[in-house]
Amino acid sequence: MYTLKRKNAYERITSTLFSKNKPNFSNIKIISIILLFTLILTNILDWNALKEVTFISSIITGLILTQPIPLKKNFKIMVLLSILLSLVVFTSMLSSMNGYLFILFLILWLSVFIFTNILGDSYIIIGFSSIIVFVLSYTQNFSYLTNSSIILALKYMILTFFIILIEFTPIILYRYYKKDPIKKELLSKLFEDNLPIKEFNNITHILLSVNDNFTQNLINIALELRICNYNIVHLKKDLNNKPKEELFNIINKEYVSLINQIIPVIKSGKYNNYQIDLTKLYHISEKIKKENNSSIEYLNLYKLTYSYIKIFKSMNNVFNNPLYETKKIHETYDNKTTIKTIRKTTTLKNHNIKYAIQLVTTILLTIIIDFIMTSMTATLSGIFTVKKEVNFTINKAILRIFGNIGGLIFGILLSTTFYYFNLSFLIPIFAVICLLIFFAYLPNHSSKTVFFIMAMVMLLSKENYLISGFQRFIASVVGSLIGLIIGLFIFPIFQKENITHLIIKKLDYSSKILTSNIQQDQDKINKNLHELFIINSELETNINRINENYKDIDTNLKNIQELSIAINNLIENSVNMNQYLKATNNKLDFNRVIKEINELFIEIKINIYSNKNINKNKTFNNIINELNNLEKESTLNKQIVLRYLKWMSNDLEFIDKIISESKLNDTFNILNQEL
Repeated sequence: MYTLKRKNAYERITSTLFSKNKPNFSNIKIISIILLFTLILTNILDWNALKEVTFISSIITGLILTQPIPLKKNFKIMVLLSILLSLVVFTSMLSSMNGYLFILFLILWLSVFIFTNILGDSYIIIGFSSIIVFVLSYTQNFSYLTNSSIILALKYMILTFFIILIEFTPIILYRYYKKDPIKKELLSKLFEDNLPIKEFNNITHILLSVNDNFTQNLINIALELRICNYNIVHLKKDLNNKPKEELFNIINKEYVSLINQIIPVIKSGKYNNYQIDLTKLYHISEKIKKENNSSIEYLNLYKLTYSYIKIFKSMNNVFNNPLYETKKIHETYDNKTTIKTIRKTTTLKNHNIKYAIQLVTTILLTIIIDFIMTSMTATLSGIFTVKKEVNFTINKAILRIFGNIGGLIFGILLSTTFYYFNLSFLIPIFAVICLLIFFAYLPNHSSKTVFFIMAMVMLLSKENYLISGFQRFIASVVGSLIGLIIGLFIFPIFQKENITHLIIKKLDYSSKILTSNIQQDQDKINKNLHELFIINSELETNINRINENYKDIDTNLKNIQELSIAINNLIENSVNMNQYLKATNNKLDFNRVIKEINELFIEIKINIYSNKNINKNKTFNNIINELNNLEKESTLNKQIVLRYLKWMSNDLEFIDKIISESKLNDTFNILNQEL
């Protein structure tokens, strides 16, 4: 069997800079500008007590502003972060006056961190930043302030609030002036041809948080068009003569032409009073009617044309009437939805909650060490060692410990050297360089990320002499070990799934989704789609990590990616079929078909583990026979549903074919070595 070969240092750097997973250099530029602006501001105004806090807040601001988040949500995050971090600074300064206050406020911010982990998304960054800022600003109070008072704490709270507003404001104002270019870009992407379903869902999830009428309408229209376009792939296969194919090509050509006109309009934002010209689609519709052909192929061609006309008419209404509402397909965000989501996700099955508990426990233990050693190094080391990722293992944790300690030593040596030779002005420059290298290595999830972030923290610290450096070294080792032990024994999040297990799980949930769609059980559909989203995320993380660390495996990775896409196509087919089931109020008995399809899924999963390929022709034939029997009982309208089932049978056949090819390439065995 082929053994995985690790990339050398040169190959790793090359892949980091030039692969498709390379850092977003335009994003790094935004972060650099905000960092530079913040450092200049704090030095000019001589806000020494807030220097480290503003540095951390500028990193958080940069991280948030480089995300594809619409203006409305960005503004909410800005206000929330300004209030939260200013309160963090206020409470940390009060904590330096009294030990009991420190314990009280520490529990408060740890609780906030757990709550933000339950909420997920951007809130996790906000919650995590509150802990880091609390720890750092509490430490700095002893260095800069000899007499903390409530008035002084209030002063620095107000300063922190305005600093974060200042960091956000230029880009917020620019995006406001440009009428939210990110939202327009995301909306236009929804209408792009061949947009992967995962990316479509991610964009939809981001845009739903905006919750304005125009955005909701365009999301619904994009989804309706996506369903139509997915039908086209199978519709073309049904066409059995040249006139029908020519008619189909005319419809498709007109659709592509209209979409190519619409995307720039949405992207530019100049859609007021814009009218999509539907004349050609109406002519095509009339031409099909004149054929007076009752075959299922002509019926489908007419339905496709009619669907396009209906959808584009809705789009014209959306462009020209702000109050117009399309049929709601997606659940919008409101308070009830948020509360319902929090209740559902507040369980120990949620990795975010497990990670929050691990981090809280680590902080509570390491902070005792830091009280003894009068520093915050153990706490920071513990925070950087505890890892939320599902691929957390002992070996990787040990690498993170060494990265932690290495970064600490590197930062202490650099800062000590700079102070000794009176070159302290270089410290913030090297801190920024460490941060940018941290972003460059971030896609690899390696110990290097911890090395550079710890080095940055040490460069920012004023305790830079060798004696305190040795104390910090000991504290870092202890903090890292505590983080490792907590990660191993307190709700451990081990990665038990290799590539094979993840594909098997994906097939399991696909089977459940398909069955739920046929039975029209919406609760089960939503639950299983959520689980599938998590599996897709884990699978993508594994594929990216393997791609970044190993070489000569392009064919094997391509096998897994094709297999994952094929399963996604099957899911999308079943979701589209569910729309027709609702529309036709179908009463056909699908129990036998479901039984045969589930049997086929089992055989496909066994085929992954088996050394030989299992012959599944009998099961495939049974499915087709059952569908043929149902077809005899159905009307023309209901045949569309049955055709979806046949298409899904073809999808399963294609999935099985990819699995067989993957086995020939020994793909599963090769990629499973990574764990």
